[in-house]
Amino acid sequence: MTRSTRGAARISIVWMITVLVLFFVSLGFAFVATTDLTRAEGNEAKARAEAAEAVARFDTEANVRREQTVAVGWFDATAADPSINLEAMKIGLETFKDEFGITDASPKTFEDHLAPAVKEYKRVAAELEEKRNRITTLEGELAQARRTTSDITTAKDAELASLRQQLADEADKFQRNQTDGAKRLANAQQEAVDANNKLIEAGVQSEEALAESAKALEAALARQAAMARTLALPKEPDTPDGEVLSVSAKLPVGWINIGANDRLARGTVFDVYAGGTGAKRMKARCRVTSLKPTMAEVSFFDVANAFDPIVSGDIIENAVFVPGGQRNAVLAGRFSSPSEAELIAMLDRIGITVQSGLQLDTHYLIVGSAMFEDEDGEPLDEPRQPYELDIYREAEAKNVSIITMSDLRGYFVF
Repeated sequence: MTRSTRGAARISIVWMITVLVLFFVSLGFAFVATTDLTRAEGNEAKARAEAAEAVARFDTEANVRREQTVAVGWFDATAADPSINLEAMKIGLETFKDEFGITDASPKTFEDHLAPAVKEYKRVAAELEEKRNRITTLEGELAQARRTTSDITTAKDAELASLRQQLADEADKFQRNQTDGAKRLANAQQEAVDANNKLIEAGVQSEEALAESAKALEAALARQAAMARTLALPKEPDTPDGEVLSVSAKLPVGWINIGANDRLARGTVFDVYAGGTGAKRMKARCRVTSLKPTMAEVSFFDVANAFDPIVSGDIIENAVFVPGGQRNAVLAGRFSSPSEAELIAMLDRIGITVQSGLQLDTHYLIVGSAMFEDEDGEPLDEPRQPYELDIYREAEAKNVSIITMSDLRGYFVF
């Protein structure tokens, strides 16, 4: 009995060991299976992630391709994933080239043809804008022409209406003239009588005009006599008019001691004689070229002897030159530079008296510039020229010398 129990215990231990071994083997297999499952799950997750990334990249590329396709055109809009129809695109590109007149065959893509197409478009657009501006200008001119035509038509219509009215008035006048013929004949006869009376009156006026002309002639002769008396200034024979102040050492020019204040004028010629005592000896002649108030520049000519030069102190003579002497003048016009008061003072210094009006002894009428005011100081609508004044015409009729301010500056130096 005791032996049998040991045998049963030994078998139980064996089975227990076997079970334990199997348990641990199972644990090993479970561990290995769990590790493989974890690895497989990781690989699956990685594969799913790569698939999702590939799908997203595909969607992105598909969207880009779709946007490019839509931008370029030539695609089937009903397709789920539209793509460019290359054949239609080629045909469209050829049509594009034909429309823009592009004949260069080297470019192949639409992008290559875009720049010349844009250039051609800008040229056509500029030409179109120019034509639009021209059309606008022409439309403005047309509108102006229409307005002008309308104005001319209106004016012509008014003129035509006026002419029609005049024609009606003339017809009415003619009708009245027919009824008034006898009266007009009587008036004509009366006019003939009046004309005869006027003829008689004209004869009387002619006689009066002759009398006035005789008076004017008598006044002119009196003025001429007064002028002759004024001009006949005494001058002693062989009396020097001045002397040479200096002579240039290199040029035939010099200065004399009389000038504008002595009524000397440019162009006056003097004989030059040797100064000092002894026989009177003519050395040359001189002509006045420039004036100062008390002296003048002269040029020498007709030198008698090159070895007998002109020197300071030689005398000058002119048989008709009379320094000083009183003259009378009347001013006409406007004087601003110098003013009228300054001009009167300057003329007085050179022996010219300014009179209020033309007289028998008036020598000059000095003419200024145009006047902008009348005698009462009121402004004129238009400037009045001195030659439009009555005193100017009166001076011409009386043969008074008329001198402008430029002439006056040529005769005298202010």
